[in-house]
Amino acid sequence: MEQINTTNKWQIIAKFSLIYALILIAINLILFITDMSLKANMINTIATIITVLGSIYFGIVSLRNNTMNGYITYGQGVSTGLYISLFSAILLTLYFLLFIKVIDPDFPQRM
Repeated sequence: MEQINTTNKWQIIAKFSLIYALILIAINLILFITDMSLKANMINTIATIITVLGSIYFGIVSLRNNTMNGYITYGQGVSTGLYISLFSAILLTLYFLLFIKVIDPDFPQRM
């Protein structure tokens, strides 16, 4: 019997975009709570790079394995990574607007 795929491309993109955004939001909030948001540049940079690369990689692999039957073209992989990054950027932009307006209005002056 052939396996029926119930997961589509957009569900996978939404899932990994949300994971990407939530991890970066959690890192930002932890650094804010511990008052290290301006001091921990190296930690923040490394965590961001690992999160970005990991979410895009695992999103592409998940798409390949769950909806493309183990095969994906270069263009499909690039477009999937682009969509994950785009949707995560939208979510993170909304979060940072909320952060600057509500959570820490003095952040731009301290920068």
